Amino acid sequence: MQKIAQYFIKNYFKRAGIELDGTQPYDIRVINPHFYTRVFLYHLCGLGSLAFGETYVDGWWKCDRIDEMIYRLQQSRFNEERPPGRLKRLWYWLLWHLYNPQSVLLSRRVAAMHYDLGNNLYRPMLGESMAYSCGYWKPDTKTLDEAQFAKYDLICRKLGLNTWDKKHPPRILEIGCGFGGFAKHAAKRYGANVVGVTLSKEQLEFGKALCDGLPVDLRLIDYRLLSRGEFPDGFDFIVSIGMFEHVGPSNYSRFMAIAADMLRPGGLFLLHTIGTRGGGQEAWIAKYIFPGGRLPRLPQILHAAEGRFPKTLDVHNFGHCYDYTLMAWLKNFHGHSREIELAKDERFVRMWNYYLASCAGAFRAQILDLWQIVFSKDEILGGYQSVR
Repeated sequence: MQKIAQYFIKNYFKRAGIELDGTQPYDIRVINPHFYTRVFLYHLCGLGSLAFGETYVDGWWKCDRIDEMIYRLQQSRFNEERPPGRLKRLWYWLLWHLYNPQSVLLSRRVAAMHYDLGNNLYRPMLGESMAYSCGYWKPDTKTLDEAQFAKYDLICRKLGLNTWDKKHPPRILEIGCGFGGFAKHAAKRYGANVVGVTLSKEQLEFGKALCDGLPVDLRLIDYRLLSRGEFPDGFDFIVSIGMFEHVGPSNYSRFMAIAADMLRPGGLFLLHTIGTRGGGQEAWIAKYIFPGGRLPRLPQILHAAEGRFPKTLDVHNFGHCYDYTLMAWLKNFHGHSREIELAKDERFVRMWNYYLASCAGAFRAQILDLWQIVFSKDEILGGYQSVR
C-alpha cells in the first residue's frame, strides 16, 4: 500500500512542479513515510487536504514556503477533489440541511476557540490596527497598518461619510465589530455614532478600551438577537467586515432580514466577506481554525439579499490584497514569536504557520475572493458612485 501511495503522491505533486525531498523552497521534505499512506487514503474519501494539513501539524513533512507550494498546487488544478467523494458529499448534505453549525450556542464556542485566544497573540500579529480582515493594498501602500487604514477609509467613503452633514452624526451598526478598529475610525475621523456587536469577550474588552471617549457602544451579543425594538430609530448605515464567513447558508436569509430591518430608509449596507466560486470551506481550515465556517458564493449572497435589498449598488473584488495581508501577518507572527505565549507550543506554531501561509497561497492563485458589496433597500437619488 505504501509504495502505491508514494507513487501516487509523488506524481500528484510533480504535476504542479513540486518535488518531494527536492531543493526548492516550495518543495516538500518528507520526515515520516506514513505521510504517503495517510494522505492517499484520505484522498480516496475526498479529504486529502485535511490529511495534508494534519500531517504538517504532526511534523510529518516540512516546507520552507508553504504559500508558494499551495499556490503552485492550486494553479495546477491537479489538487482539486473532483468529483468529491461520496462520504464528503453526504457529510455536507447532512451538515447544511439537518444541522445548523452556526447556531447561537455553537457560534459562541467558535468565538471562544479562535477569537478569544488572547490579545497576546493578535496584537503582535495584526499590528497597530488590530484589524483581523483583509487590508486594502494600493500601489503606493508600504505597510500593513497603511493597508488597514486604507480599508477602513475605503468603507467610510463607500458609505459617503466624507460628504455627511457633520451637524447630524450618522448612526452605524457594525455586525461583527472585531477589536473595534472600524468603529474607532468611523467615530474619530467622521464623527459617526457606532454600535458594534461581537461574540468575543477578548475583542469586546480590547475594543472598549480602544474606543474610550468616542461615541461608540460595543456589545457582547449575537446578531440574531438584535431587534428594532431596542433601536427604534434604526441606523443610517450597516457594516459587516469579515463576519459573514461565520454565518452559514442556513442563516444567510435571516442575516439579511435583520440587516434590512435595522436599516433606515435610504440607508446603505456594506458587506465585506471572503468568498469562493466553488462553495464550501477547505476541510483543514474548517476543522482546526474556523469550525463550522462556510465561505459563501456570490450568487448565495445575492439570493439571500433579494427582496430585502432590491438594489445591489456595487461589487468590489480585491482578493489579491489578502495575499499581502496574510503574508504580513505571517511575518509578524514569526517575528514576534518571543512575545506570543502560544508560540512556545510547537504544534500551535506549525498550525498557524500552515493556516496563514496556505491561505495566502490560495488567494495568490485566485481561487478565493474578497468582496465588498454595497446594498440598499431604496433608489439612490442621483445614483451611486463607485469608490475605489
